[in-house]
Amino acid sequence: MQRTLRQSRQSGALNLSARDLKDVPKAVFFPNMHMESDEQHWECRDLVKLDLSYNDLVAVPADVEQLQALTWLKLKQNQLTDIPPQLASLTSLVYLDLSKYDYPFHLYQSVSWCDLFIPATSCMKPPHLTKLRSVSVQQNLLETLPPLSSLVLLETLDVSKNKLAAMPALDALRRLKSVDLRHNRLDDLPTLPSTLTMLFAGHNRLRDLPQLERLAPALTVLDVRCNQLDALPPSIASLDFLTSLDVSNNNLSDLPPGRSTIDPLLSSVHLLL
Repeated sequence: MQRTLRQSRQSGALNLSARDLKDVPKAVFFPNMHMESDEQHWECRDLVKLDLSYNDLVAVPADVEQLQALTWLKLKQNQLTDIPPQLASLTSLVYLDLSKYDYPFHLYQSVSWCDLFIPATSCMKPPHLTKLRSVSVQQNLLETLPPLSSLVLLETLDVSKNKLAAMPALDALRRLKSVDLRHNRLDDLPTLPSTLTMLFAGHNRLRDLPQLERLAPALTVLDVRCNQLDALPPSIASLDFLTSLDVSNNNLSDLPPGRSTIDPLLSSVHLLL
């Protein structure tokens, strides 16, 4: 452990994943207080990348606010029951992974959702973590999400394997490229930005796809397998850049006009009509 911590002071990256940790060592947050005799503080780098995934953490210490240079934080598969509000002070974060909790982790009930994501007009306070480019809250038994419109730099969003029956609108997120909504309880898709290139919405309860034409400018991957679709809209013919289409395990009997023969650009097609 000491060797790993010392290397992190030199590199700015610390991987403590899969170490059966129940607590985060103080040296992670206060590196200058745990330096070895031959180290010089001016030679130490601020921590920018921290991986604490696959441990037994039940809480993230409030001292996490000391890591003001942190841009990448992975907390996947721990035993967290809440997020400390201090996490909202890490305004340089661009990647946050809070995924894969196989027990009732009611993340959405935490007041820190407000601190992290909800815009100032909803929270009566300035928005936080607005530099995030990638967010994963996969497999958390979430039943609802707050508005995400303050995450204007977001490029990838993974909310798969939850219990979501509805999603907040995402059309304000003009840099969003990939959205994973698989394995939820969605009857409808959220409003999506025209910049989207990949949409994964399989294993839901979708009955129609009303906004495909809106996605025509950029969409390359569309996965809507295992839903309740009776027909595909004619607008699917407008998806000129589509290279992968999966509509298997629906109630489809035919393709709409314009797609009766699959576009040769499609490199991966799963129809199973």
